[in-house]
Amino acid sequence: MQARHCAAMPRRSRHKNSCGASGASCPRRREGPIAAIPSAFPLHVASSLLLLFFVLQCVQAWVVPVKYYKHECLNPGLTKISPSRRRGSGVSPLTTSRATAASWATTRDGYGAGHTEGEGADDTASGIKGIGGVNRRARSRPGAAMEEVRPPREARKPSWKPRGKSQAHASTGPSRSKPNLQRPSNPRQPYNADYHRPSGEWNRGKQITSFLRNAGDEGGHHGIMEVVTSHLSELNSVHCTMVLNRLSKTPPSERDTVLQSSGFGTLMERVEQVMEQFSNRDIAQAAISLARFRDPRRMGQWQGLIRALQDKAKMSLTEMTTKELAMIVNAFANLPEPPGPAYWDAFSQIFLEKASDFDKQGLSMVINGMSKILYRPPTEVLHAVEALTLDLMETCNTQELANILNGFGKLDHVPSSDYLARFELLSQPKLPQFQPQELSMTFNAMSRIGYRPSDSYLQAFEAACIQALPQFKTQESAMTINAFTKMADFVPSPAFFAEVERCVIQKAGQHRAQEVANTIHGLGRLGYDPSPRFVEAFAEHGMVLMDKMKTQELGNLINGLSKMTYRPAPAFFLRFMDVSQPKLRYFTTQELSNVVNGLMRLGCKPDEEYLRATVQMAARHLSEYKEQELACLFHAYGRMLFFPGTGFMEAYEMEFGRRVASGVNSQALAMTLNAFNRLNWKPSPRLLLEMEKSLECATCEGLIFGAELAQAVNGLANLNHTPGRSFLAAFKNVILEQKNYVDLSTIAVILWSLSALDPARMKGFYTEMVEVACRRLEGEQPDILPTSFSGERSSMYYTSFNEVVPTIGGESLEPPMVMCVRQLLQTCRYLTMLANPIDPALFQRFSSLLEKKWAEIQREKYEVHTSYFHRDVLAVVTKSLGLRCDIEVEDEAYTLDMVIYPTDGGLPVVVEADGPHHFFRNQPDEAMGFTVFKHRLLQGRSDRWRAVVSVSQAEWQRAKESDSQRGRTALLIEKLRGAGLDLEEVTEAVVDPPI
Repeated sequence: MQARHCAAMPRRSRHKNSCGASGASCPRRREGPIAAIPSAFPLHVASSLLLLFFVLQCVQAWVVPVKYYKHECLNPGLTKISPSRRRGSGVSPLTTSRATAASWATTRDGYGAGHTEGEGADDTASGIKGIGGVNRRARSRPGAAMEEVRPPREARKPSWKPRGKSQAHASTGPSRSKPNLQRPSNPRQPYNADYHRPSGEWNRGKQITSFLRNAGDEGGHHGIMEVVTSHLSELNSVHCTMVLNRLSKTPPSERDTVLQSSGFGTLMERVEQVMEQFSNRDIAQAAISLARFRDPRRMGQWQGLIRALQDKAKMSLTEMTTKELAMIVNAFANLPEPPGPAYWDAFSQIFLEKASDFDKQGLSMVINGMSKILYRPPTEVLHAVEALTLDLMETCNTQELANILNGFGKLDHVPSSDYLARFELLSQPKLPQFQPQELSMTFNAMSRIGYRPSDSYLQAFEAACIQALPQFKTQESAMTINAFTKMADFVPSPAFFAEVERCVIQKAGQHRAQEVANTIHGLGRLGYDPSPRFVEAFAEHGMVLMDKMKTQELGNLINGLSKMTYRPAPAFFLRFMDVSQPKLRYFTTQELSNVVNGLMRLGCKPDEEYLRATVQMAARHLSEYKEQELACLFHAYGRMLFFPGTGFMEAYEMEFGRRVASGVNSQALAMTLNAFNRLNWKPSPRLLLEMEKSLECATCEGLIFGAELAQAVNGLANLNHTPGRSFLAAFKNVILEQKNYVDLSTIAVILWSLSALDPARMKGFYTEMVEVACRRLEGEQPDILPTSFSGERSSMYYTSFNEVVPTIGGESLEPPMVMCVRQLLQTCRYLTMLANPIDPALFQRFSSLLEKKWAEIQREKYEVHTSYFHRDVLAVVTKSLGLRCDIEVEDEAYTLDMVIYPTDGGLPVVVEADGPHHFFRNQPDEAMGFTVFKHRLLQGRSDRWRAVVSVSQAEWQRAKESDSQRGRTALLIEKLRGAGLDLEEVTEAVVDPPI
């Protein structure tokens, strides 16, 4: 008999225990009355009890449906009962199959149809009491759980329905059934008033809970709000948190409709009224629900409610479970005005007491939540989270892994090397499973804590990003691109950049201000040059969002664009300067340096007022600048040929001199020397000597790139500072080692600078560098840059130093290639003045290549500007002195201002009208290095020119002030007679010649 009974039981009852027996024969079986019969129990008594048991089961199988149908007629909408629970859960409701539930579903209006238990609700919402025992007996009858009992016709059409409910909420199909919670069996769970109410009130509360569940399943948020409106005064704390939880999960497209409805406002008022009844779980659930709405427009209206939740949570912190604590910190992190440090200090202490009870999800929520509120917990908390998550890391899913590392990154906590190595080992196989947000969070965290994973990890991460890029949001793509810039010696593949450009440009109009700036800045720093269409799309969208950009974003936008080939339209720069100028006072030192340097690199010279404003801001905080920021700002002024004023120059010279004494990198030294040169400012001999020594040390240690060193030596040559032999020897070694990596423009600067310095014993160096120059002129390209000089540093210097910028006084403006070939021609002219400096065959090859290149350049026409000072000198020569002369005469290496042809038929005289840029501003009587070198080369050609006469603007102005026309004429006569011209027949004019 026992065997037959076991065979008739449901599958879950026929379990197999560790003893090997199954069904009723199992000695450890706990279900059914037979389990309680001792082995020595009399057989006739056992048979009687078994017969009585089957009789009761049969009676109950027919009695229970009648009671159930009667209850359904009185309580429509409660036909669906959740599946039975195991013993120990408190109650075991009636079990019905899905087909039976569908056949019993009411066809009348109301929320009873299609009932589904919601998350976090109680089973007692069904309102049915005392069914558990009957249900157990019914389930014990063989085959009872699978039967479909057709209810009577009157039970299928109940005569009562909730008032005010539309037909739209009725359900004719089967309903899903989810397990619900019953009266808490855990003694630690807080007190809930619903379990201690009178029977009628308790049943009514559970009935409303059922209405809310069914309404949400069938009618969505509309159905829920109808129930809320109809039963507002009857809603208790469980109802309020349940409604908030369901409404917070409304799709974003429908969320505004929910928040703007009148019923939602009354719901929030009801929440405030019943908040005193909130259990700890209710507090956590309500806070999480409010955080999900994420509507900053209405957060201000909920400040009172949010503060009340915070106060109630603070009083209950010690009684909360670990799950509730994790929910609280995660919720308050996403709500405005989170609690103050005192609150989180108390939370940290409680966390340390219960840390070992937190699971992996709770730990990830806690650390991620604290990072969002910018609260840095005590070091003990961070170490505890690190230790616990290290043990649980193997079981963490992708979201938990990303949240934990992201929290550490935002809190500036650098985990141990063992922790990071284990994280890398466990997360790398899961990278293809990461969601887009998890990928961006993980990589951004690594960049924040300064962790550079292995190349294999970066390649796997790049592959995962390529697959997920179409699903990336704009913020996630911007974060990922920016994080790649902080991974040293790693540049993503062309496939990554191509996919980025394809996916990102489709969403260009969806980017926020920060995302536009970060995307452009990141791509620029990675050395990627996007298409003009990409740059135009972001520049156009950036113009619209520019008013919303912060100072850092403005700096990043310009800095990123400056590293790309394509330049936006002039309207972009006008808009940028209009927006940024009022904000200049708020720029940090780095941001101001990025803006000025970026505009310079983009070929945009702001107006005088804008640049003066930047000088004022820089002068106030000069001592706060980092050496690189200071050098970049000064270098930008030099490139734009904008003189920031004597006061700024003196202050900069003093500040930079102080830093050189304590050590400055070679890049800053090269940039500063080049800026002094361009701004016509001669530093003190002591500063020049200290800079030379610093450059020599960097050169000997191999810490300087050839292009940087070339720029530095060019500055020294133009500042009339001849370095010592040890420096030149170190310079020679570095340049020869890196000669294959430099382009034609850099070679021209190197050769010209050495020629201007006129060093001795450099014959071998000239031979090798001229050989490289010949290969470049023949079309050979330089080798790829070494890894140590790749990226942003080389992009700044591995270019032509002769940018086209507006010059002071309207001097001639030449294309960079023209200036480059001119420098090589001047070097060639210098070599002819030396006694056999290089091999004659090599020199002939060099000369012929330059002549060919110069002939090609001469076909291109470019505009030549003549300054006012030049025209004034020309007028005196031709009108007052009556001499014949030509202007802007080409002499291969140089363009000569004026050439006077004597009446006696002798060699012509060169007259150079040297404007202010030929002399130092702080030493106006001393000519700069390039002017001295030009005069030396011209005077060296005695077979062509009789003499070279230089007229400075300073002495011309003094002569003009003394006696206008007579003074200037007398000055010219004196200089020309000194050059050997016979001017006895020249009569001095008494009237100023027309200009």
